[in-house]
Amino acid sequence: MKHILVFSVFASMFCISCSSTEKGTDGFPPAENITADSIAINEIIEPSSFSCVDNYMVIAANSKDSLVYVYSLPEMKYLYSALKVGEGPGEYPNQWIYVEPNLIDGKIAINDYRLDAFNLYKVTDTAIVHTDVIFTDTASRPKDAKVYSLKSPMFGSDFHDKDLTVYLSLQNLNTAERTDTIASYAFLLRQDLPGGGSMTAGTNYPDMLIHGNDLAVIYSQTDRREFYDISKGKFDLVKMSGDKRPISQLKEEIRDAENGIDVKAVQDEKYIYVFENTVKTESAGVMSKIPQVKQSRLLVYDHKGNPVKKYLLDHIVDTSAAYNGKAYCYNSKEDFTQIYVYDLGL
Repeated sequence: MKHILVFSVFASMFCISCSSTEKGTDGFPPAENITADSIAINEIIEPSSFSCVDNYMVIAANSKDSLVYVYSLPEMKYLYSALKVGEGPGEYPNQWIYVEPNLIDGKIAINDYRLDAFNLYKVTDTAIVHTDVIFTDTASRPKDAKVYSLKSPMFGSDFHDKDLTVYLSLQNLNTAERTDTIASYAFLLRQDLPGGGSMTAGTNYPDMLIHGNDLAVIYSQTDRREFYDISKGKFDLVKMSGDKRPISQLKEEIRDAENGIDVKAVQDEKYIYVFENTVKTESAGVMSKIPQVKQSRLLVYDHKGNPVKKYLLDHIVDTSAAYNGKAYCYNSKEDFTQIYVYDLGL
């Protein structure tokens, strides 16, 4: 799960960092070439985030009409759209909503920044049904708020201090209390502008994927992967692989990097799916780099961090979801007219 809590309006211009210069063997068998099936998408959608639950895919769309679109899986059959922009009950004040990749109590979760809370929804064949509000801040949690007994209450997020150090935190959603905090491998870069002022850009923020008591932290701009046991509400590191440079060195080298990787991760009940795009940037300077994707590959881990399989994909993709051993992907630089489905045979 990826949250950038304080971010410059210029953050969309952030660079893709250089890949690790210190890599060991990755533990995967040789990569397999794999070809996708293509499924046409007839609805006009600009997707922003995905979540899969039961036999459904829920897509959040940057739209002033409907905010989410629901499809049945595995065939990607369109079922209905839901949620509106507005100020009334069950509505959201703008179209910029985010569907969490992690389920909460087996339900999809949508951030409601007005309340510092998640709205939970049960998905059915005909509607998404609001069931609960889970508050994520002890200060904004009403005194009469429902006391929850979530089976897997731990939730991971990030924040930074005034010195631009980025931390990861664990939170118990039953109580909204933070239970542990560690320094991360992500950071913010600040660059002075020629005419005065400065820009701040987030770099290497991770996807944080929780499955029971297992937490995977998959960084977005290096090949660093961390796997934790969070059964005690603490970051107990089980396994780490990939980039081992000190973060001070990473900060120094990232500004002038011309080649690197762009990483996104999703999960299903059995596996973690890490999509790596090899990129080359067109110009130097952290705020002006434009990444050009050269190749997409997929690395599959189990939830304990053990390598399973590696694939070379036949399409450039940068957005995805996973369900029962299949990866559903598309390229956000293109119109959302089709989705590529990779049956991984897992």
